[in-house]
Amino acid sequence: MYCSSNCAPDFLYCTFSGNAANNLDQFGGGIYCYEWCSFELTSTIIAFSTGSGIHFGADCQCPEGCVEHSDFWDNTPAHFTGNVPDDLGEIDRVNANGDDCDRFFNIFLNPLFVDPLFGDMHLANGSPCIGAAELLDPPVNEDFDGEPRPNPPGSLPDIGMDESLESGLCLPPDALTTIVVPGGVRLTWQPSGNCDCYRIYRSTDPFAPFPAGWGQGGCVWDQTTWDDDAIAGAQKYFYRVTAVYSCP
Repeated sequence: MYCSSNCAPDFLYCTFSGNAANNLDQFGGGIYCYEWCSFELTSTIIAFSTGSGIHFGADCQCPEGCVEHSDFWDNTPAHFTGNVPDDLGEIDRVNANGDDCDRFFNIFLNPLFVDPLFGDMHLANGSPCIGAAELLDPPVNEDFDGEPRPNPPGSLPDIGMDESLESGLCLPPDALTTIVVPGGVRLTWQPSGNCDCYRIYRSTDPFAPFPAGWGQGGCVWDQTTWDDDAIAGAQKYFYRVTAVYSCP
């Protein structure tokens, strides 16, 4: 999102994922603020950005507290670049969920999307974004799908475009490890806990936007190992595994 020329957008309950900067500075994969633009960002997820999550460029007029109750994860080379406002990103307290945050209640944890490769940015059960957003006045009563926000009524809403229904969405697998085996590499991981299928992704660039910059290596059912026998010489590979309801 490129913001310039005295614009003043408000970003409320948005989700930015897997975006890359395409400007001369190569910064601001999520948001680039420039030329007297003043924006406010609340209860929004910015994740897997290439070229930083938010870039505060020349003459960006972001007031104190312009970024709050949001989640930033796996943005490279940093969540924030440029003329970063004071205290933004400086952990000094915990939020309502007990998670570390800065004084604007921004967290820096994996949002646990269900399946970002296929555009499913709903929140899996256990996401740190659940119940971590700001309750606005006047409130926003529906999420991106038209489902009630907050859920349940009277609770704090969720960060991002989705209000979780706690409907059994897949929890992410954990503890991914790799070992060299004859003819390739073997991946092992801890199970999801509520889903039995796993998609495996591979890339030669760990900083490639996920999932757009990663190839799908395979999909397995009811197992937590996978062998990659399609490797080339001394090439280094990087892997990610996500839990899904079913394999194609």
